[in-house]
Amino acid sequence: QGDNCNSNPSNTLEVEILAIPIAVIDNPFITICEGEDIALTSSSFNQNYEYEWQGPDNYFSSGLIPTVITNAGQNNAGNYTFVIKDRACTSDTASAQVIVFEPPIQPIINGESIFCEGQSAVLTVSNIPSATRYHWYNNGQLFSSVSNNNLLIPSIENDKNGNWTVVVEDGICFSDTSDVFEIFVESSLNIGASNNGPLCEGDTVRLTSSFIPNASYQWQDPQGLFYDDREIEVPAFEGLYTVTVTTQSNCIASTSTFVEVGQKPTVTALSNTSISCTD
Repeated sequence: QGDNCNSNPSNTLEVEILAIPIAVIDNPFITICEGEDIALTSSSFNQNYEYEWQGPDNYFSSGLIPTVITNAGQNNAGNYTFVIKDRACTSDTASAQVIVFEPPIQPIINGESIFCEGQSAVLTVSNIPSATRYHWYNNGQLFSSVSNNNLLIPSIENDKNGNWTVVVEDGICFSDTSDVFEIFVESSLNIGASNNGPLCEGDTVRLTSSFIPNASYQWQDPQGLFYDDREIEVPAFEGLYTVTVTTQSNCIASTSTFVEVGQKPTVTALSNTSISCTD
């Protein structure tokens, strides 16, 4: 403007002031176990936005929903950052901390594999002495979850025969299933004993017990003497003869038989009807 003269108007300059995007990670603290997936998410959606995700092990992803990290390991643990760009404006950096826990090693079951019905049975995870929980399975069905590495079955029955496995829980992580540990529960023994009495003093008695394959037998007479074998002949004394039967798997049962011994008659006098003199 000069000497009362005005210039033509200039070109129009349009100024747009953009709001700075706000980057938000839905879950800023993630804990997983090795082998699981890392899935980062954000609800900060706008079709004009550009997204950048970065993290450990050279991780980079663009897009509101970043690439899922499958089968994560310790190399994937750490800090993940998230930035939103809207043309000239860039958001503050949001971050998420990812912790990857190591799961327990595969448990190993130790214990006796053969039990007698009614016995107390104990199974132990010897290679993991301390963990949060131990989940025991019998033939694929959950049997018990306990907080220590010993499983006690106070009186084991035949229905506990078969395959036993265990899964160990420690914190948020679970181990692989153990190898199968097979258990056999032998039925309780049903035995009998007999003798060939009644007898007389000085006789021998024949004692017989039920036949159990591959079992051992021990008899005890009323005098406290011991004899071995399923069928024996020994001096006869009145009273109980007890037999203890032990199977090959160390199951034990006892029973008794009563031997009756009569006294021999004693000759105290002789008489006859003969006359004093004979022809």
